[in-house]
Amino acid sequence: LEYIAGNGVPDLILMDLNTPFLTPEEFITQMRAFPQGGETPVIVVSGKSDIDEYAQRLGAKDYIKKPFDLDPLLLKIQRSLN
Repeated sequence: LEYIAGNGVPDLILMDLNTPFLTPEEFITQMRAFPQGGETPVIVVSGKSDIDEYAQRLGAKDYIKKPFDLDPLLLKIQRSLN
């Protein structure tokens, strides 16, 4: 969030659910409050089995389960940016 405050919202956020300072919900809520933050796609990265439902509740554009191969991640990134 400090980066976003000083540099603006990035084009895409890859977000692991194991965050040290904020819950994923807190991060998403605060990020969405920035100008253009509501338009930034978020891809959730997690090893949780129920990640699909959780990512939807967060308002994430997509998700990927750990461990993952690079090609599926790159495809998700490309889809999220188009």
